[in-house]
Amino acid sequence: MRLAVGLFFACALLVAVSPAPAHSASTGSLSVHKSADPKGINSNVGAVFVVRQLLGLPLASPEELGQMVQDNPALLTSKPGMELGPEIVATTDETGTATFTGLSEGVYQVTERPQRTDNSYEDVASPFLVPVKNDVQAEISAKAQPVIVDKTVDARSVEVGAVLDYRIRTSLPPCDAQGKLHQFVVLDELDPRLAFRRLKSITVSNLNGSRTLEDGRDFRTILDGNSVEIVMEQSGLDILAKARLGNPETRVEIHLEAEVRSSATVGDVITNIARFSPDGYCLPNLSPSVSTLAYSDANGRQVTERVVLAAAEQCRGDQPATIQSTPAKVVVVGKNHPIDDDDDDSDGQTQTGSETHRHPDSPSSGVVDDAGNDSKGNGVGEQAKRIAGKIADNLASTGASVIGIVLAAITALVLGFILVRRRDEDDDDNEGDGRV
Repeated sequence: MRLAVGLFFACALLVAVSPAPAHSASTGSLSVHKSADPKGINSNVGAVFVVRQLLGLPLASPEELGQMVQDNPALLTSKPGMELGPEIVATTDETGTATFTGLSEGVYQVTERPQRTDNSYEDVASPFLVPVKNDVQAEISAKAQPVIVDKTVDARSVEVGAVLDYRIRTSLPPCDAQGKLHQFVVLDELDPRLAFRRLKSITVSNLNGSRTLEDGRDFRTILDGNSVEIVMEQSGLDILAKARLGNPETRVEIHLEAEVRSSATVGDVITNIARFSPDGYCLPNLSPSVSTLAYSDANGRQVTERVVLAAAEQCRGDQPATIQSTPAKVVVVGKNHPIDDDDDDSDGQTQTGSETHRHPDSPSSGVVDDAGNDSKGNGVGEQAKRIAGKIADNLASTGASVIGIVLAAITALVLGFILVRRRDEDDDDNEGDGRV
């Protein structure tokens, strides 16, 4: 009996400590497609993609992930601010598809690994986030990482002799397989009515901070006629590569000044562009040609606009052409010319660069003297006129009737009378205070 009981407990103990039968955990999969052309006709074979799970990020929809990236661009960098899972690598097959299987449910960061090792062009996909669910195969098409150049000016209108601030901002392509960049050339083709003054600064910045490059060491500036070419030296390329590695948001900003020549006339539209040649792109040539375009504006005024035509580029094989910015335009105006209404956005906010730049010797308008009188008009009568004008303008802009404008005029006259009486009383008080 004791033996039977002992065997029973022994069997029970074996059952208790025996491992449970293994069940395979549910996993998801991901397919990344890449085309060799913008229209998606040909497949890109041999592209290497890497996925890493963001372990601190809960599962979310693609729309939610897009908003997260917009709010926190670091999520697409090599240091997203949370723990990353191990790298999982796959290469696109003959259909241009890289397939990842056995993925745990969660959010994954997807990047393409560059393969070039020299100054050649390579179409590398932009990094992105993708949600992966258990028992679901996610499919997504990788998009090419755009290279951007943008040129802006700090004014919409300007006087002859004034100085303009121009800013050229560029993105940077991914570094090569060895973490290097090989070429960075920007050609700023100034309008003939502008005279280059100086290159103020060049800075490179990413989410980790910014750094100012040194002229003569990190880059050199070449002047040819009215064209300014900025070429990165090896030390500058090393700085850019270090900033760009793992940080797709990296930007370079070039800040320069130009002065409006005396050859510019009122009504001229000064237009100029910048061209950018990063790794693998054609190099721009200096000495562009200039043509003149004359036309009449909406008010019948004759306007002359000079168009700068780029010179032929230095290209090797199937190199892509230089990247051209949108034109930065500014209108030449006379002294004390008011800012055009076109300088304001429809929502009432002033657009960037809507300020009118004047010659340093030009008198400023709207200055208030010690007596509180505007330089445009002295005395209470002028104040009443301005107030009446403002009221009338407001009524007219809201569609008020003629009766409303008459009432506004009467109101202004009464207000002027009150102001006159107040001034007379102040004068009497001042005379009383001056008596012994």
